[in-house]
Amino acid sequence: FRQGQEGERSDKWGISGQRTRSTERTPLKTYNNLSSMLEDLYPQAVEAGISSTDFWAMTFDEIMVQVEANKKRHENELKEKAMFDYTQQRLGIYAFNDPKNFPKYEDAYPFLNQLKEEVVQAVSEDEEKKKAMLTDQEIMRQNAMLIQETRKRKSQKTN
Repeated sequence: FRQGQEGERSDKWGISGQRTRSTERTPLKTYNNLSSMLEDLYPQAVEAGISSTDFWAMTFDEIMVQVEANKKRHENELKEKAMFDYTQQRLGIYAFNDPKNFPKYEDAYPFLNQLKEEVVQAVSEDEEKKKAMLTDQEIMRQNAMLIQETRKRKSQKTN
């Protein structure tokens, strides 16, 4: 906590420690220690998507960052769903009114091409790794054969 004017303590999240800040609707609750604040925050954090076991192992800053990240992820999911719904409605209008000009799925969902390219690239990278591994195995096998031959020659010379 940081020390403010007239003995007020607050942290970077704007939570007051000693004085009550009031709004027209409901006054904000003040906390004298962090543990009482965490006890009140626990149900809200679990509701925001933080697991109950993780909550008690996190610092306050970590909790706030996780809540913000969960909120952002949820907003992105809603935007994605809205985009899919909108595109689906557009395609429905095409299908009903102008089926001859119905767009291909790549045109309706352009990001699918990018995903397809990423999958192809990942597969080609895996194939390259596999080829490199097979090459390394062949080199190891050749080296092992050369070592065996050298040992045979040495054993024949000593006999």
